[in-house]
Amino acid sequence: MQVLNGEIGIVFGAGGNLDEFNPSGFSPTPDPNSRWSEARVAELLFRLPPLRQDPRFTVDVSPYLADGRIVGQECWIFLNGLFVLHQAITTHTELTFELAREAINPRPQRLSFALPNAASPRDLGIGNDLRLLGLAFGRLRLQR
Repeated sequence: MQVLNGEIGIVFGAGGNLDEFNPSGFSPTPDPNSRWSEARVAELLFRLPPLRQDPRFTVDVSPYLADGRIVGQECWIFLNGLFVLHQAITTHTELTFELAREAINPRPQRLSFALPNAASPRDLGIGNDLRLLGLAFGRLRLQR
């Protein structure tokens, strides 16, 4: 299982390292600078390096708004099944969340993004894409 490097983080776009983190719910084909979620839940698995303080994460995301047909994307974040953050996303933003160091286990960490407003362009009548698009992910960083 890959250790999350604080300097590099997880890069979702073309040439990035997302595939090292056992992703599920993400499009297999990246855009130049991002990668779309394609399910109502997108997940990553990773180990954390030894920590001396509470880890702080940031992740750059942009919502799928379907040319104004969707007001915003709700994003619920969980670490190992425990609630971390909820935010309604209406524009490109940087989500930031901090975890208690005591809540981190030595086993692999499962970071989940639940996206209940994800929708397919086909179901909305604006294309043939069947993916349930929610957020375009740019980069996740660990700040220690």
